[in-house]
Amino acid sequence: MDDVTPDFDSDFAEFTAPVPPPVVQGDLRITGGLKPVQQLAEQIVQAAMEMGCGSRDALHIHLALEEALANAVKHGNKYDSKKTVHVKYEVDAEGMVATIQDEGEGFDQSAIPDPTDEENLDRPNGRGVFLMDQFMDSVDYNDIGNRVTLRKTWSPPES
Repeated sequence: MDDVTPDFDSDFAEFTAPVPPPVVQGDLRITGGLKPVQQLAEQIVQAAMEMGCGSRDALHIHLALEEALANAVKHGNKYDSKKTVHVKYEVDAEGMVATIQDEGEGFDQSAIPDPTDEENLDRPNGRGVFLMDQFMDSVDYNDIGNRVTLRKTWSPPES
């Protein structure tokens, strides 16, 4: 084994440790109607933009978050002010993960008709879930369908 001799020619040694990248996290609960939905979506998008999210990705996550949150309030909790929607999110320089869970019975996402099929073009249902799937890198539901996890990795900067 080689002998290692430190070089103490300077008055101090300089040590650097890797600095973890900044992360914004939230663990919140909302109740009642749709008003907190938009505010919370905007809060998460603001954090994403501060972390370097581009405007196109910001639009995509805003739409997906609003849809997931609104679905939790409307369809999951059925506007019941005694029920909460639990939201956990993490945003960093690479992307975003958000988990939204309501206190409802859940749903079977495979039962939602494809809004792009000819017979469904005039139906108002299913478009939001479809847009979430289009705008996020992944959209995962728990087994009963009352919790959704949205994941998005930021696109490279536009030149």
